[in-house]
Amino acid sequence: MLKRNNPNIDFDALEAEIDRNLDLIEAAKHADTATAEEYDAVVAPSAATANNLSSLEDLYALHGEAFVHGAYQEFLGRAPDPEGLSSYLAQLALGTSKADILAALRYSTDGAQRKQRFDLPRVRLKAQLSRLPIVGKLFDIFFALLGLAALKRSMLAGHHHVREIEQELWKLRSDNATLHERADQQTQDLNDAEHELNVQRVNSVAEINVAIAALEGRVQREVAALQAMQLRLQPSPADTLTPEPGIDPDYDFYRRFENHFRGPASEIAERLSVYPPLLAERVPEALRQMPAVDLGCGRGEWLAMLQHHGYKAHGVDLDPANVDHCSEQSLSAEHTEALAYLRSCESESVAVISAFHVIEHLTFTDLNMLLVDAIRVLAPGGLLLLETPNPENLVTAAHQFYLDPSHQQPLPPELMDFLLDYRGFRQVEIHRLHPVPEHEQVRGDDEAAARLNELVSGPRDYAVVAAKPA
Repeated sequence: MLKRNNPNIDFDALEAEIDRNLDLIEAAKHADTATAEEYDAVVAPSAATANNLSSLEDLYALHGEAFVHGAYQEFLGRAPDPEGLSSYLAQLALGTSKADILAALRYSTDGAQRKQRFDLPRVRLKAQLSRLPIVGKLFDIFFALLGLAALKRSMLAGHHHVREIEQELWKLRSDNATLHERADQQTQDLNDAEHELNVQRVNSVAEINVAIAALEGRVQREVAALQAMQLRLQPSPADTLTPEPGIDPDYDFYRRFENHFRGPASEIAERLSVYPPLLAERVPEALRQMPAVDLGCGRGEWLAMLQHHGYKAHGVDLDPANVDHCSEQSLSAEHTEALAYLRSCESESVAVISAFHVIEHLTFTDLNMLLVDAIRVLAPGGLLLLETPNPENLVTAAHQFYLDPSHQQPLPPELMDFLLDYRGFRQVEIHRLHPVPEHEQVRGDDEAAARLNELVSGPRDYAVVAAKPA
């Protein structure tokens, strides 16, 4: 039982939600062996059921199109339009919770104008708690656990890690369940943290410190376990190839990789030709005598183009061979790491900062640090220019992105738009680039061909351009 020591939290509703999600997990476990027809007959009511709802539980019991139809009828009083139906089905497939989708409709502009039977206080509470500096992280974990039941239904094929988390949730409600040794240890950690939170006041600083310490201990144990597994998977010295004398194996691999997949310098220069007009339009005249910095300058194609258009261009790159190649072309470049270079720059000393196919190599933490330093180093009115693979193209997102083993994760344009605005940049623009040539696209004048080309033949890269406020 949760200790009811915070009047702002509806603990009865939270416990009811936990029970409902655990029941769904149990039903999903039994459905693992059922046929698709049996599962649809038991779990997925037809869309017609959406018109006979007497409670929110009836609405949560619906799935797929029936759920979306029911949500529209309940909160907007109409059937979903094709775009709304397609969008919400896609969100469900990607793991968005039903509660978040219901809240989006319930508190939308149209929904707010209608008299509604139901409120969704838990979703609002979740958003409020998530914004708290420390407690928010703990509640993020708690609500993420509550949402695992919906993920379990959409991943019946079974992902091993998801099954482990489902077993941990089940152990919180049943001391008699039998788990393997690692799950036992993890569950005990969670029980210890829950006990500490129940016996102390929720708003006590001491309680928060204890909970954080327990979670940090769990993370440290997980990291240690992963490191041990990594050591076991490393090849033995006898299996390791000896590199040629004088060749750094990492740089040599990546240099050959780029030369193989990137294309000749003339092709790169042609692709970069869209940017000088953009700089001419957006960089203030007063800043054009200040330096322009290219992070990850590679072979120097963009440095040469900047220099040709009158900028004092300077590049940085981790590969000393790339730096030597730039120097041989009388281009200014140095061998250093991008974040370290930006930290060494004086504030408001640069007119343009660019990075082509660099940010997808960074962790999210390093990407944030790059943006923080970039807005400091740019002069007022200066321009930030970033190009990265476009995950809106499904072939790029699912295949071509992973050709490069050093890529971290795809970065959707909407995320970068929000992130730059959040970090203080203004006049953010997204430029989608390099679609598949028309002669390679699917031929046909029907809607299906057009949609298919949009998904698999659309722009394979995009640039995000933003200015430091003047």
